[in-house]
Amino acid sequence: MSGETGIVLYQKKDKIGGAPWKPSSYRNLILTTMEVFDLVDIQRVRHPKLHKFTYKSKSLKLKSRIDFFLIAKNLSGDVKNSEIYRAIAPDHNAIYISLSWPNKPPRGPGLWKFNNTLLNDMQYVSKVRDTYAHACSYYSHVTDKSFFWELMKTEIRSATISFSKSKAKGISNREQELRCRIDQLDVIICDNFSSSYIGGVPREYDGLKTELKSIYEEKGKQAMFRAKCRWIENGQRPKKYAFNLEKSNYNKKTISEFRLQDDSITRNETLILEQTEDYYRNLYTSDLTFSGTAYDTFTENVESPKLSEDVQGTLEGPLTYEESKKILETFQNDKAPGEDGFTVEFYTYFLIF
Repeated sequence: MSGETGIVLYQKKDKIGGAPWKPSSYRNLILTTMEVFDLVDIQRVRHPKLHKFTYKSKSLKLKSRIDFFLIAKNLSGDVKNSEIYRAIAPDHNAIYISLSWPNKPPRGPGLWKFNNTLLNDMQYVSKVRDTYAHACSYYSHVTDKSFFWELMKTEIRSATISFSKSKAKGISNREQELRCRIDQLDVIICDNFSSSYIGGVPREYDGLKTELKSIYEEKGKQAMFRAKCRWIENGQRPKKYAFNLEKSNYNKKTISEFRLQDDSITRNETLILEQTEDYYRNLYTSDLTFSGTAYDTFTENVESPKLSEDVQGTLEGPLTYEESKKILETFQNDKAPGEDGFTVEFYTYFLIF
């Protein structure tokens, strides 16, 4: 986005002289748009302390920067240069940016988390029950219950991912079929608008559009889930907001620029990964060498409290169904309590297992 906006984003840096600055609904709208779509003022990002203006008025004794580019934050690393140049206009200067489009690497799978909407699909529920029964038979020789449970979750997770991919592919194919058929019906209706021989075409057309709308609605719900929307007001936030929020969340988790020790900035992803790895290796590497004697000396006078035999028996006894159910009720919805990615809703639904 670019152009003459008539407002300044940063009062102290972008305006000198003129009438006292006052907030306006138009400026607030632009700021809201920047927040929703994760946009940044690239000139201010590249030159945070520079006082350079795009508009000058001798009669008003005013200088301001009311012309600027707003670009997606994740693209700021692809901007080679951002400047303000003199122009032939008597009261305006020109704004300029140059872009470089490198080949972006493909996105990885990311951290997997169970999609709670699958619990409303009876085919999926049936698949989980079958997978559970098969795994119980296949791993019947495993005596370690903890290891058995990890194997069980691995099997269910694999079945879930396979089912989700197959379902998504089927929905995508159906969406393409609907769009193609709707285009065909639209041509028929337009060519025979005043004819009575089109029969049930309008009815079929409306039915297919309703089905297509339901697919879009489901996609919106999935985007809300992936974007971790904590609240959605009916009619206030369109599905596009959820898709943009999902993209924004991904961009916030991605390091696109890295400042090196020599104060230079690199956008080389391999170098960024190496520098990040070195940083955390140095952070968690201890300068001290461990010795058993030093540990014994440190803990020599430490008195560790001990549990009574009754309390030990309570803690080490087998977990009951009621205890599991009670602890699940204390968890927050849509949260995965472990590293396996399964949510509280999943465990609650299949707790009977």
